[in-house]
Amino acid sequence: MRKWMIAGAIVAGLVVLLVAAAQFAEEPLREYAERTSNEALPDYRVSIGALDLHPLTLSVGLREIAVRQQANPEPTLATIEHVRASARLWPLFAGRVGADVHLDKPRLTATGKQVDAFFEQRDVPEAKEQAAAWQDKVRELPKFRVNLFVHDGEVTYDGPPLAEPVHVRGLQVVAEGLANHPPEDESYPATMRIDLDMLDDAHVSIRGKANPLAKPIPAVEADAEVQGVAIPSALQALGKSNLPVEAGVVGAAAHVLYGPSEQSVVVEHVTVREPRMTYVAPGPSEAAARVPQEAAQSAGAWQDRIRGLFPITVRQVAIQNASAVYQATAAAAPVRMERLDITASNIHNRPAPEEPYPSAFRIAGVLPEGGEVAVDGRADFLAAPMPRVEAKMNVHRLRLGSLQPVAQQANVYASEGILDLSGRVRYADKRTDVVIEDLLLEHGKVDYVHAAATKEKEQAQAKEGARQAQRAQREPTVQVRVDHGRILDSEVGFVNKAAAPDYRVFMTDVNVEMDNLSTKPREGTGAIRMTGKFMGSGPTVVSGNFRPERPTPDFDLRVKIIKTKVASLNNLLRAHGALDTKDGVFAFFSELSVRDNRIDGYVKPLLRDVDVYDPQQDQHKGMAKRLYEAVVGGVLGVLQNAPRNEVATKGDIAGQVDNPQANTWQVVGKLVQNAFFKAILPGFEREAVG
Repeated sequence: MRKWMIAGAIVAGLVVLLVAAAQFAEEPLREYAERTSNEALPDYRVSIGALDLHPLTLSVGLREIAVRQQANPEPTLATIEHVRASARLWPLFAGRVGADVHLDKPRLTATGKQVDAFFEQRDVPEAKEQAAAWQDKVRELPKFRVNLFVHDGEVTYDGPPLAEPVHVRGLQVVAEGLANHPPEDESYPATMRIDLDMLDDAHVSIRGKANPLAKPIPAVEADAEVQGVAIPSALQALGKSNLPVEAGVVGAAAHVLYGPSEQSVVVEHVTVREPRMTYVAPGPSEAAARVPQEAAQSAGAWQDRIRGLFPITVRQVAIQNASAVYQATAAAAPVRMERLDITASNIHNRPAPEEPYPSAFRIAGVLPEGGEVAVDGRADFLAAPMPRVEAKMNVHRLRLGSLQPVAQQANVYASEGILDLSGRVRYADKRTDVVIEDLLLEHGKVDYVHAAATKEKEQAQAKEGARQAQRAQREPTVQVRVDHGRILDSEVGFVNKAAAPDYRVFMTDVNVEMDNLSTKPREGTGAIRMTGKFMGSGPTVVSGNFRPERPTPDFDLRVKIIKTKVASLNNLLRAHGALDTKDGVFAFFSELSVRDNRIDGYVKPLLRDVDVYDPQQDQHKGMAKRLYEAVVGGVLGVLQNAPRNEVATKGDIAGQVDNPQANTWQVVGKLVQNAFFKAILPGFEREAVG
């Protein structure tokens, strides 16, 4: 018993001596650790507040550690409240050091200047040599295997490209198996788990394996997941809060392989939930100001830079339940689309050359006023200079009134109508081809409104349209073809609010059948047939056949209008001829043919039983006005054919097309203007608009 007491006393004494020796050694060891750290990091200043030795537990602790960059000492680059390193006995019996290292509440803070200084220091040749050799130096140390734990860390970065500081909170790191002599058959001997929170409610988790001593760079294979990134917060941090996204949450998952011999990223999914987007089209001055920036971006060939990276694959991108608002101007009423879903899959930065459209995509949404839109297709999103797209499109029960805020920017007012269409669109090499396979418009009511306030705008649009048409004729960039289309029970009109009084010329009960019509006819013969009632009373038939342009327009056009009540034209006649009518009917007949830049045909307007002056209708008008209308009526009376009480003239048309560069629809528009409307209003002002 006495022997055990003596042995215990000796052990206790040794423990006391060991503890006392450790206490005396703490300060010298702290100074040594601090000095060694500063020698190893000449561009930084390391301070250690205290060192605690715990010989009984084979552990050491460092407290109040601070690291400052010599070039930019403020803010402090890193502070660590407590570092604990505890040795493990079992690895010692195997001839290597084993330890668990815990970092409690580390705080890392960096500015743009500090990051720039770090990379400048690395570019120094001596630094490059040291960096290239550090793995070998670590391997030359005695064998060790370390597990690293980071608890409740924080990281703050304030610098470009961020507009405001970004804070990482709750950083938790577990890295196990960090060894300087790992087994040769293990490519990734260490395991790691990283979790952190940032940007309000965003969470990032990383699970994977690593080889920290791989040369020339550490190797990592890991799965990363991001959840709950609020788009407004992210945009604000990036200084892009002016972008038109007001809400939405982003999540993503990816597999990352980054090492000396192989580098790749496979993004399993990027999901954007319930974003709200509002886009206001820029005015002319804003658009002009953006041109230099857009040109610079185009010149930067961003697609080439992305293709030059290591292989990147995005398996799926999904935008779910989005809402989008478009405004043609800041003052214009919005056009809304709800329940907007967009998906894209199989996106590669290095697609196979034989795949012109490697990615699939789908867009679907509804307009609150009614109507569904769906686009399904394939694309090459990284094609230069612009993405290539080939898709099918479907529009179901779209109410034209929902597009009124956009249409009115072109002075078009579509107040009623339901549209269905299906077709295809292809965009590649700066050329757009749209094929509308089937179109149906029912119960439409569409007016073009001319007003004095928009006269200059209309003239500018007309000039720009003419320039675009000439360019399209030489080198067409947009081509639209309607395979089959119908317009049923609709109404179209022209409203002139610049006249006094204002008037509306219109056609009701419009029914149109069209086949193989194109902005630039190339194959087969197109046909159109329209029936309706001119001014709501005159049965009308318009038909045409349009043959391929080889290379000039080639078509026939026939127009027949009968039994139109002339009184329905009173506002138009008052505006352009300052007269009224009470009775009478109007008719118009025309057949025109255009071929080889030559126009042949005739126009024949006809008036019957026209009564210009009516004493009862005009009893409140001034004497001069009534006298004028009576004279006009007398002139018509002289011209009337006595047996039929009608005025008829027939004008033959023959000659060359004014503009040999005009396409088919430009020529049709000019014929309607010159041969139709000007024939309806003989002797009156020749320009209804202008």
